[in-house]
Amino acid sequence: MEILDLRHFSSTDLRPLLDDEVDAWSQLLSWDYSGSAAMILRYVDAKILPGYAAVERGNIAGYSFFVYESSKGVSATCL
Repeated sequence: MEILDLRHFSSTDLRPLLDDEVDAWSQLLSWDYSGSAAMILRYVDAKILPGYAAVERGNIAGYSFFVYESSKGVSATCL
């Protein structure tokens, strides 16, 4: 497994994992995560989302990102 900068990837690379995440959030938590997923994909395409991707056999198996503004911060990890 390799850990690579998330900014090396596009939304096409990350979409399968995020689609699975949207389904899991919906089934397990009754939460619509699709808006957040769409925002993450836009940020990935704009190359402005700092974070890392875990890559196994050429596929993204997980990701982690972080965003901070002033005194607030948001981070997420999906494996």
